[in-house]
Amino acid sequence: MKTAVTARSEEGAAGGLDDDGTDAKDLLAQMDRFYLETDEIYRQGARKAGLSDSAFGILYSLMLDDGLTQKQLCERSFTAKQTVSSSVRRLAERGLAMPEEGSERNAPIWLTAAGRAVVEARVQPAYLAELRAAEALNASERTTLARLLKRYTTALRTEFGAL
Repeated sequence: MKTAVTARSEEGAAGGLDDDGTDAKDLLAQMDRFYLETDEIYRQGARKAGLSDSAFGILYSLMLDDGLTQKQLCERSFTAKQTVSSSVRRLAERGLAMPEEGSERNAPIWLTAAGRAVVEARVQPAYLAELRAAEALNASERTTLARLLKRYTTALRTEFGAL
């Protein structure tokens, strides 16, 4: 569950002021809010595009790298196999994506002409909005943000791995 702040007790929390004066609990609460707000921005973007969250994510991934397998889509989106499978099936029924014949999980999935048109009209604008948002940060800020997010994710994976 994402709201780790609420799950931690005062006694058991490793929070408190760090050497530089920042409060780990406050940072975690801010990160939770940023995560939830960002998730809602993407959810609204998918709705505006007339797509489910999973369909939007699949079309977005295929826009960047057409021919991914269901397994690759699951790995890239951290989405359950069943969700990806049913979304791919619905996209195929709508004529937006076409899985190649073969093993369901390992068969490449390709955008159709109709799928490329939907991507161009509804998904690519979101990608371009993301680029503009990233460009609002200068090069140094982008580098620092990427480095710190990677460092935090690595530390979080280590901590959760120790549970």
